[in-house]
Amino acid sequence: LCRGSWLPSEVSSVVCVGCDKRGQAVDAWESRRRVTGVVAKLVSYDAHESPQSDFCLRGGAGRRLEVACTMPGGKADNAGVRAGDILASVDGCRGLEQRCAEAVMRSLSAPCAVVFL
Repeated sequence: LCRGSWLPSEVSSVVCVGCDKRGQAVDAWESRRRVTGVVAKLVSYDAHESPQSDFCLRGGAGRRLEVACTMPGGKADNAGVRAGDILASVDGCRGLEQRCAEAVMRSLSAPCAVVFL
């Protein structure tokens, strides 16, 4: 059973932030979803994987960066990322919407953690 809050040493780790009514551990993503209603999808890519071949983006240059497509059966697709989802961060870096989608895609290099909303 969970006995309190702790932080991960890595982005891909589950973060315990408390317990639900049944005493089960609740991770940070689920806790935030319960409060805000926003569902975030975290996709972690290992060094041998290519984020560029898993999804593509549109927008940027002052507009939101949105997912244009995902590779069927890829990591993003399996995490529930769909066309129209918004790129929230890459390795914790936010505010990428000032760059064009193509530049963001070229700059992605594994290992990395990508968050979509």
